[in-house]
Amino acid sequence: MKKLAMTFLVVFCLIVVTFGSALAEDAFKTIYISQGSLDDHECDNTQWHIVINQLNDEEGQMPGSIEVTWANGVTETVALSNVTGGVAHYYTTLNLNYKVTGAEAEIYAGWDGEFVLSHGPCNPTAVELVSFEAVNQHPVLWGIVIFVLLLVAVFVCLALWFSGKKK
Repeated sequence: MKKLAMTFLVVFCLIVVTFGSALAEDAFKTIYISQGSLDDHECDNTQWHIVINQLNDEEGQMPGSIEVTWANGVTETVALSNVTGGVAHYYTTLNLNYKVTGAEAEIYAGWDGEFVLSHGPCNPTAVELVSFEAVNQHPVLWGIVIFVLLLVAVFVCLALWFSGKKK
């Protein structure tokens, strides 16, 4: 009888953990900053100010931080600075010389507001780092890279050949 009760308890716990974690996952969603706000925001060269509005104060589930990515490839966690009137404010003075290229946060599933860049530098460098992933997505780039490398190799060989003929 103890064995049956123990088996039942283990199965019950597994069911609770499985469905409980599924319900917890459904309680939150990932949101992404409005791409339009990255180019159209108020100018302030001293800081980046990102906001999430239309927050339900009753939820008490404002994101404690957001992940911000800049054109130089750096991603930083920016902590919640304050909340006023259902708007969460995130401020940072990091990477003021580079354009914000994205941001994301985890928020309660029922949220339906805006996640925008309110203000920041208006003319930061828009440098995009080239990575092998980007090149892999564009086979034409591989062709150009290989062509340039072959061209350099031909010129080096010709230079070595001509320098050997002069002697």
